[in-house]
Amino acid sequence: MNIHRSALIAAAAPSAALAWWLWDLQQRAPAPEELDIFGRLFVFHDAPAAWLCLPILAVACVLPLQRLALRIARAFGERPNLVAAASFVGFALVARFVHRGHPLSLDEYAPVFQSELFAHGRLFAALPLPLLDFLLPRDMQQFFFSASRESGAVASGYWPGFALLLTPFTALGVPWLLNPLIGAVTLRLLHRVALSTFGARELAGLAVLIALGSAALTINAGSFYAMPAHALANLAYAALLAAPTPARALAAGLCGGLALALHNPFPHALFAAPWIAWLGLRPDRARVLPALALGYAPLVLLLGVGWSALLQSELGSSWGSAARATELSAFFELPNAAIVAARIVGFAKLWLWAAPASLVVALLGLRSARRDVPLALWAASAALTALAYFFVPFDQGHGWGYRYFHSAWLAIPLLAVAAIRAQRELAGFAAACALGGLAVLTPLRAAQTHDFVASHLAQLPSAERGIPELLLVDTSAGYYSIDLVQNDALLARRPLVMESLGEAANAQMRRRHFPELVLLAKDERGEVWGRR
Repeated sequence: MNIHRSALIAAAAPSAALAWWLWDLQQRAPAPEELDIFGRLFVFHDAPAAWLCLPILAVACVLPLQRLALRIARAFGERPNLVAAASFVGFALVARFVHRGHPLSLDEYAPVFQSELFAHGRLFAALPLPLLDFLLPRDMQQFFFSASRESGAVASGYWPGFALLLTPFTALGVPWLLNPLIGAVTLRLLHRVALSTFGARELAGLAVLIALGSAALTINAGSFYAMPAHALANLAYAALLAAPTPARALAAGLCGGLALALHNPFPHALFAAPWIAWLGLRPDRARVLPALALGYAPLVLLLGVGWSALLQSELGSSWGSAARATELSAFFELPNAAIVAARIVGFAKLWLWAAPASLVVALLGLRSARRDVPLALWAASAALTALAYFFVPFDQGHGWGYRYFHSAWLAIPLLAVAAIRAQRELAGFAAACALGGLAVLTPLRAAQTHDFVASHLAQLPSAERGIPELLLVDTSAGYYSIDLVQNDALLARRPLVMESLGEAANAQMRRRHFPELVLLAKDERGEVWGRR
């Protein structure tokens, strides 16, 4: 059996198994809104992609389509700047019209909130203390924010690197443009790394095509998650250390310091560990490792250690992920059945959000990686990232694709191209699969994401008449409706969105702080108060 047919079977069998598994889960599942968000997105959103993978794999065997896909890959390889520019436009459209320029989850809202403070030259918000739990529900204060219950001062609970990257875009009123730019720069740097590694523009173009054919990259490039920035920072880190000198190690340390401080240090720490271990075994380690450490130090001390200490001292709060950085027991525990099941689902999502067959081809590339140190280190970083999250007691919640793996995700196109370099007969099949992913699966994922965001925002109470000034959201009635309680950090935007804390508490709050407002509408979603 030739390698082409073997790859087809190896890709089709898991896709068919996943399609059947998801069909079976749908038959036994309750209504989508009765599942947690992680389960709902897997059972109901990933099933169509599993079924569509099968015809894409079949059509990818058609020789004329393979020749077309290879011509596109060659064009990508020859015009990387044009591809990056066009991708930026595409990602920007995804951000604005698919994600609606809206931070859907609390993981996305927290850095946007902090960037609004930075854009106004502030470190902390000053929320009115009597309104604190209305404006920032207590559940938000567990991990996502740090808040002083004495003064009402509030900051993001995450380390602030990603918020700092957002700040100039927030100041211009377009925070949703950051990740599209990061996505475009990632593709350009991926081309450069692939060209340096494999020495052929067609192979570099194939790496870019496989990345673009993966909804994990294209849909996340329009979100507000920090994970695209993690992927880019780690790509730059690996590119610099692939041929280490003290100067390149210093620059890699700067990239790594930013990556550690983007939102939490775990993703980059896992990625960097194999590279640092390899540097420690090299004969020039006495020159390279100190330079790397010197590069890490400024941003780690300022944005990591310093930010955590600032939250603890100024806010007097032990809440928030950054403030609790030393409480490792809150973030790690031994694997249990629930986490093992969540990771299995995560791997399934990794498969379904990548270009069809790309994981199979990447696994074939592991053989080539044994003879290429940078590729071997990419494989080690990916493996360590995948395994280490078995000790993290969360299932990722919201997220497009397997968000916990995204910091090492670019190992997939690089290892896939390593396999294609060794077995060129795979090139047409892999390229056609990636083209199918771009043409079929990405529009599907975009439509699913748009519909989910639209249905989420539709949970906000609304009024047909009047000028809304205050929305009181009944978070007990909706689906993850606590995520709707979002306001700009200076409370300048109207209407204000608050969590309903019950009729008595709501009435007391309104009489004290908003006596001039009248009720415009009330339903199961909540209440709208404003002016007629």
